[in-house]
Amino acid sequence: MKSKKGAIALIILLSAIAILLLGIMILLLMNRGNFNVKLFNFNIDTKILYEKEFDSASINELQIKDTSANVFVKESDSDKIKIVVQGREGENVKESFENHKLELEREKTIKNSIVFFWGTVKKEEVNIYLPKNYNKKINIQTTSGDISFINLEEAEVKMKTSSGEIQGGNIKERRIYCDFWGY
Repeated sequence: MKSKKGAIALIILLSAIAILLLGIMILLLMNRGNFNVKLFNFNIDTKILYEKEFDSASINELQIKDTSANVFVKESDSDKIKIVVQGREGENVKESFENHKLELEREKTIKNSIVFFWGTVKKEEVNIYLPKNYNKKINIQTTSGDISFINLEEAEVKMKTSSGEIQGGNIKERRIYCDFWGY
């Protein structure tokens, strides 16, 4: 009896593997640029996608949106606002500047992927360098990225993340809005 149950379990396991391999083979044969199939994808390199400086007097509101990158707000000795976005090859940063409001969003333009044995992305991050006396609006939204910031006592701050952490310096409580979904 035991050998019959073992044989049935083995047949089910081998059938599942055969179906999986058949599905992968069909995807590879029908690949028309819609899928990127990889067996190993370890330590994905990143590069600087966007680096730009702005006159802080020309910006009244700064809005940053990203899905997975960590966002770091840092202090700068310069009077300019500098933003550096680092991500994977093939991603773009969409910039919009209207009515003294600067909006940046990293767009995922990478093909749909099927990856077996996924590795880590080395460094996806957004670095925002603000003048010491920054006193305007800043809005940062991430899905799974962390948000880390300096003292922003004079700024009006909005931060939102779904599964990341928010940590940093001092902010006047009447000028902050924090929203996160976590544990």
